[in-house]
Amino acid sequence: DIQQNDKKGFIVYVGGITIEEYGSYVDACVDKGFIVDATRTEKSYSAKNAGAYKLSVECKGGNIICISVDEPECKHQD
Repeated sequence: DIQQNDKKGFIVYVGGITIEEYGSYVDACVDKGFIVDATRTEKSYSAKNAGAYKLSVECKGGNIICISVDEPECKHQD
């Protein structure tokens, strides 16, 4: 179920995912460069890539995971 899909970010809930599949998905995200400021627990992972896009993956229970990607935060110059 896609919750958001616009230029600010993307959020999707995916069902039928085992904890092992969750771990494999997180490993694939690490391989794709989401390693900056990384935080990993048994049921959640968050990190940024070199372009400052933030990825979050969270087990929600019932074999459902939530995946979100947010665009880099704007840095305003004064």
